[in-house]
Amino acid sequence: MLDTLNGDPWAVLAPLVPDGDIQPVVAELSKASPEVIGHVLSELRDQLRRHQHPLSNSDSATYKFLVHTYLQCLMLPNAPKEAVHLHQLLPLLNQLYSEVYSACHSMVMMIVVKLLKDSPDSTREVIQDYLEVEYDQDHMDTVTYLNFIQVMTELFPLVPEIVVPIYTDKHKCQRHIDDKLATNSHDTLLITVTLELFSASCINDECRNFNLQYVPALKQAMESRVDSVRLLATVCVIKLWNFIKTKDIPVEKLAQELMVNLDRVEAIEGLAYLSLNSKVKSLVRRDEQAIDKILNAVKTDAYGALVVLANLTSVGEQTTQSRFKQAMTPGAAPDDSGEDSKVAVDRFNHALLFQHPLIATIAKVPDSSAVVDRVVTVIYNVANVFEPSQQRVVRAELVKQGALKVVVNYLGKYSKVEKLKLDTRPLEGTDVDSRLNAIRAMAKMVISTNPALAFGSIDAKSSVPFLIELLGPNISQYQGQLQSKPSGANDGYLYEKVTQVDKYDAILALTNLTSLPDKQLRVLIISRTFDDYLTHLIIDSDHPPLQRAAWELVSNLISEPAMLAKFFNLELPENEKRLQLLIKLLDASDVKLQCVIAGLLANATSEYDMITQLLVTTESVKTPLLKIISHILLNETSESDLVLRVAYVVSNLVYCAANHGVNLGDAELKQALAVTPGGEAQEVLADAARVLTQSAK
Repeated sequence: MLDTLNGDPWAVLAPLVPDGDIQPVVAELSKASPEVIGHVLSELRDQLRRHQHPLSNSDSATYKFLVHTYLQCLMLPNAPKEAVHLHQLLPLLNQLYSEVYSACHSMVMMIVVKLLKDSPDSTREVIQDYLEVEYDQDHMDTVTYLNFIQVMTELFPLVPEIVVPIYTDKHKCQRHIDDKLATNSHDTLLITVTLELFSASCINDECRNFNLQYVPALKQAMESRVDSVRLLATVCVIKLWNFIKTKDIPVEKLAQELMVNLDRVEAIEGLAYLSLNSKVKSLVRRDEQAIDKILNAVKTDAYGALVVLANLTSVGEQTTQSRFKQAMTPGAAPDDSGEDSKVAVDRFNHALLFQHPLIATIAKVPDSSAVVDRVVTVIYNVANVFEPSQQRVVRAELVKQGALKVVVNYLGKYSKVEKLKLDTRPLEGTDVDSRLNAIRAMAKMVISTNPALAFGSIDAKSSVPFLIELLGPNISQYQGQLQSKPSGANDGYLYEKVTQVDKYDAILALTNLTSLPDKQLRVLIISRTFDDYLTHLIIDSDHPPLQRAAWELVSNLISEPAMLAKFFNLELPENEKRLQLLIKLLDASDVKLQCVIAGLLANATSEYDMITQLLVTTESVKTPLLKIISHILLNETSESDLVLRVAYVVSNLVYCAANHGVNLGDAELKQALAVTPGGEAQEVLADAARVLTQSAK
């Protein structure tokens, strides 16, 4: 076969037209030289040329066979990159021949992308030559015009540096467009193809300004009786909205045109822009049929549908949506003077989650970074519940539907692990905002659910490095202003994007993880967080909730020897300072913080006698501690939780002192033990008073 392919390839290929199996041929060519493969590619080009005069829908199966075979051969590792053959492939991009276009469009575009990757310079040269030959004509017939417009539409995002100058040439391209629109005003296909070009060109500032001249025509087209024309004109107006001086079209009218056509990709694209507007958000959220269609569109236009969902599930123009708008058409979203209601967002997100298989729907998307970035953004938006009473139930449902697994898998794929400390960071090219939102979503789900049930078969330890990212930059490595980044650091986002709320959520999530019966997990959290973060956060009185949360995490881990040593190994001066701080904060003005500190001391003195002994035998510790305990019992008896925890602390101290012959019998402490707060605390204090009295005899 190989000899025949080298001599007369068509003798081998002709019997296979139109639907024969070409894989044996491709397998044989995989062993051939580039010259032999090039000979076959040239034969395919010649056959395309013979069948293109003229193009015919009746030959669509033949075209499909030829292009498919060409693509298979081009993908071979040893295939030559014959960009010049595009001259015979680009004419197939013509919607006038709908069956040909449908059969060959995707394969032709794959060939173009492949050639641009392998032979960028020669491929760009061929594309430019092809377009210039067409637009240099004094007059274009309809066939040529439709192909010319279609090729520019398809290639705009691939080679804008070539297409933009040609498209905005007022003396050539504009003349052809104006001529065809003027003489073919009732040609639906020609109008539609031209509108598609207008829409595609709006990715570029220069083109948007160029397109403003067509706004009157677009407004007129919005009144067309032809659905496709009306829809495309609406999308174009939306993309040009902020460049149009006279906005005489209500935004609701634009939205309604899109919402009745949500089974079409163009409507989803238009809504991706328009749903940044709060009025439109409200309109769409109330339309259950529209929501069903948007969710269904995830199967066919995943990116666009997910952008719409990301807009609908958020309040205002959040970072992700703003970036989408800037990347596609800066300033294209209609002006929005209204405010988005947090209550409305919560209500919508709750319904979206509980009345639809939301996670199952959005998780079944193409595995591309742009698409999965939107998936985790939607999950984050839904997890970011504003009403506290709804947070637990919503996040539990997210976990039940598999959102935590989606987020963990996403973070695993789009993160790199630094070898030295096992720090996690974004892979190069990863969208930092989306990845941070994924970590935020994970933190919120971990906070609100039982981690043993939430993680299931997933190792909970895998979440720790990501949660630590939410604590921001490593405080221990920097002196002076934290905003000054170290030279060469790739963690600028930790300074610029991590908020106090992020840190608070990270601490709460880590605290909830410590409830798992996993000693390795607890030790990991201590080793990765204390010296770099917690030792600084526990003294951060400027942010009381964060400081209190940091102490709660310490309290949950205080039973671990590694954490005990950070406070009670007084051989190191920094440990003694921490212990003195701990005792001082027992008398803090924040009762909630007092409770946390008292709980920590109660746990430490209950489990480790050596800790209790240290507290009653070290004078610099014992005196202030007993003074603060006495003050609380005498002056804060209305704070029942605090008093109960302090009662257990003093009981542990009194028993230990009695066992080791240490005298605690000062008058103020005896007076404090005599208080009657009632309940369990009173019983504990009475018992401590009895032991103290006996030990004094």
